Amino acid sequence: MPLHSEIALDFNNMLADRIGPEGIDPDEIEALSDTLRQTFKGLVDLRKLGQLPFRDLPYQEGLLDRITTRANEIRSRYETVLLLGTGGSSLGAACLIDSLAKQGSSNRMRLEIIEDLHPLRWKQLTDTLSPDKTFMIVVSKSGKTIETLAAFLFFRQWMIEGVGEMGYRKGVLFITDPNRGPLREIAEKEKIETFPVPPGVGGRYSVLSTVGLLPAACVGIEVKSLLSGARRMDERCEKGDVWINPAMMSAVLHYLVAKKKGRGIRVLMPYDDRLRSYTSWFAQLWAESLGKRVSLRGEEIRAGITPVRVEGSIDQHSQLQLYLEGPRDKTVTFLAVEHAGVALKIPSAYDSHPELSILGGKAVDSLLKIQRQATEAALCDAGCPNLTLTMKEVTSDTIGQLLYLGEVETVFTGALYDINPFDQPGVEKIKNYIQGLMGAAGFDKQRQAIDAVKKDRRFVI
Repeated sequence: MPLHSEIALDFNNMLADRIGPEGIDPDEIEALSDTLRQTFKGLVDLRKLGQLPFRDLPYQEGLLDRITTRANEIRSRYETVLLLGTGGSSLGAACLIDSLAKQGSSNRMRLEIIEDLHPLRWKQLTDTLSPDKTFMIVVSKSGKTIETLAAFLFFRQWMIEGVGEMGYRKGVLFITDPNRGPLREIAEKEKIETFPVPPGVGGRYSVLSTVGLLPAACVGIEVKSLLSGARRMDERCEKGDVWINPAMMSAVLHYLVAKKKGRGIRVLMPYDDRLRSYTSWFAQLWAESLGKRVSLRGEEIRAGITPVRVEGSIDQHSQLQLYLEGPRDKTVTFLAVEHAGVALKIPSAYDSHPELSILGGKAVDSLLKIQRQATEAALCDAGCPNLTLTMKEVTSDTIGQLLYLGEVETVFTGALYDINPFDQPGVEKIKNYIQGLMGAAGFDKQRQAIDAVKKDRRFVI
């Protein structure tokens, strides 16, 4: 049993003795023992060889000092941070800020994230923000991300018009590849400050690097505690015994229910608003890492488990009917927090109405807990596998644990599927089509393929 300050993984409701034939028998886990030992050893060896650099991020003490110092300088000079990035370059920062930044705090810095191409929002920001009080952080590992570069050009011009060329250069920072790419070249030519995306760390695994830590530090989040929580989770994930390693156990269970029970959809259901953005971050991590057409041996396997984001208790009224009586193709991951961060009681009134009187005097968070427990019980009755990740409270430490757990679990699941959890060849194909449509040199074939499809539009109503 983990310490009370550590995240607990309750997987009882994934097992057959709790939910019946749709669950996993412990003997099925034991039957994988040789595979698990080999997989675990393989990942340990890769880490020793420096092939899993994201697992070293919790130990980056030197860079952390530079991050906190620079963040304090930005906070003392500016009112707003404008973060330009998409996918792994923005989802991690959004998760940290939404879960940990103190809402309504008088000293909280405003942070706005531009991660897509919505001109109305861009216009709204330039209409309401002041260029001389805005600091811009541009995040792209490759330095080639279309959405990010487009936003950079737009807001760069807005800043130059407002504060001049020198004011702009003082108010911008790039987080990008340390050695190559357009942003790196621009930074060197124009003397723009940069922080590196660590070599070998993909965007979706970069939340505990400068990519997530600098924006978080700018709004006052305790980034040192984030990393200390991640380090403690790393110690738990270094255990070779599946029955005490939460990342390995969750990976094994989701792999088995997908392969043996046909449950290839994983529903993420947080019962705390602060964890809503975590599910967006995890959905990208899980989907982009595991959705692969071929195995490491070159065999076509079409691997993957589809993440679905819902919210408790709201989606009890919109989604649970499907989960309880629809196709038997889902598992549910509950995210629970013991302490809501504020104690609110429901006043008593209208005692003649039992529907109202039963609520009087109850704590709001206790009612939310009842909602989750009732949903859990209904899923068990329906034979739907589910597990619960519980944290005592939402802190930098527990969020650090949660993020690191998700990353290690994803990599372990990828190893069980025998796929590469670090590439994204399908996404690269989309990027190539975009280049073709933009008229970039060397992408004529992609442009021609799209033109051919566009000509044949017979079936439009």
